[in-house]
Amino acid sequence: MREVRTGDVVRSLRGRDKGLYFFVLAAQKSTVTITDGKYRKLASPKTKNKRHIIYVSTPDCRVRNEILSGEIREDAHIRKALSAVMPDCF
Repeated sequence: MREVRTGDVVRSLRGRDKGLYFFVLAAQKSTVTITDGKYRKLASPKTKNKRHIIYVSTPDCRVRNEILSGEIREDAHIRKALSAVMPDCF
C-alpha cells in the first residue's frame, strides 16, 4: 500500500465524511490534515487517522503544487481540482 503524502487525493473510509474525496494538506506519522473546499474548508481542515482513508491518486495540477508550496488560499480552486480529478465527487 502506498504511503499518503501532502498533495495526494484520498477517499474517506470512516466517519460522517465516508466516501468523500479530499486533498491532503499535511501528512504526519499517523494522521493527515485534509480539505475538500466544500464541507471541510481551508479555514477548518479535518485531521483524520491514516487508517480511515485510502490513497486515490497524485494529480498533476496547479492546486497540488500550491499545496506543496503552502500558497493555497481559495476553496474554489480545491473544489474545481477535485471535480476534475474525480468527476463524481461533487
